[in-house]
Amino acid sequence: MSMFCYQCEQTAKGTGCTVAGVCGKDARTAALQDLLMQVAEGVSQYAHAARQLGVVDREADVYVVEAMFSTVTNVDFDPERLAEILRQGVQVRERVRGLYEQAARKAGKTPARLTGPATIELGGTIDAMVDQAQAIGIAKRLEAQGPDVTGLQELLTYGLKGRPPTPTTPRSSARRTRKYTRTSTRRWTSWPIPPPIRWTVCWGSSWTAARST
Repeated sequence: MSMFCYQCEQTAKGTGCTVAGVCGKDARTAALQDLLMQVAEGVSQYAHAARQLGVVDREADVYVVEAMFSTVTNVDFDPERLAEILRQGVQVRERVRGLYEQAARKAGKTPARLTGPATIELGGTIDAMVDQAQAIGIAKRLEAQGPDVTGLQELLTYGLKGRPPTPTTPRSSARRTRKYTRTSTRRWTSWPIPPPIRWTVCWGSSWTAARST
């Protein structure tokens, strides 16, 4: 099974890891992380739509940040854990979709049926999820969209991925402690999540705009 990942400075030959990650990530893990980014985008689509109607869901905001952080190099290489986060994402998305549809009807509007990542239904097994991921990876998007659009998508993606755990996050923001355990038992704790910076707005608008360019 092949893979393609070039999200960090360790990447093979400076162009991309295609067999296994220099960091130790295998192809199955890389595929699940690609799929996780899509599921997070789907959550953001509905969270963004709900926010336009005055409904803000903190659980969705937190989920998107945690999902992105789980795909950063050396954070989580456990396929079982990634599958768990993927399933959680679908649950969060469907709950937020319900909130959005309820708010739309209350406002006298017909709820929009969002497309793309907002419609992803996960396979029942990790192998099935890995197969799903093959259709949405960077290589497939390069074939379908070309290097310019795909490159813009990746630029936005890595910018968003790098933001959650940085030390520049406002001190006044709420803090949430979670533990992320990689295979080597390295742990990351107590990183801040800033309510003023709505990750799902960034994801739902900027990322989607790039995809439709």
